[in-house]
Amino acid sequence: MKRFFLMIVSTLICGVVFISCNRQTVTIFIGIQDQPEVDMLIYSVPISGTIYLGFADTLKQSETGKFELKLKIAQPSFITIWDAGFQNRVKLLVEPGNNYYVSMMPQKNMQITGANEKGQMLYATLPDPSFVEFC
Repeated sequence: MKRFFLMIVSTLICGVVFISCNRQTVTIFIGIQDQPEVDMLIYSVPISGTIYLGFADTLKQSETGKFELKLKIAQPSFITIWDAGFQNRVKLLVEPGNNYYVSMMPQKNMQITGANEKGQMLYATLPDPSFVEFC
C-alpha cells in the first residue's frame, strides 16, 4: 500500500513539474497612434490564466515609440492593457507561443492582428467584467 501511495504521489509531482516547465513566451506588440503623451502602459499579470487588475505591472515605451510585452505562460490567459488615464484599454485572450499586434487609436478604436484575430476583436467589444458600471 505504501508503494502504491508513493507511486501516485511521485506521478502527481512529475505532472506538476512538467506543466510548470511547459511555459511558452507570448509577445504582444502595441502601438499607440496620434498620442505621443502616452509613454507608459499598465498591464494585468496573469495568475493561473485569470485576470485581477490588482496584479499589474508597467511597460515602458521603446526607442521606436512602440511597446513590447513578453510573458511566459503555460495556458491561455486573459490580459488587460491600459494607459494611466484609461483613454486606451484593450483586452486579450492570449495563448502560449503566439504573437499579437495591437494598434490603439483615438476614440477607443483599435486593431488586433495575430492569432485568432476575429475572436480577439469580438472579445475586445464585450463589456469588461471589472468595469461593468462604465459600459
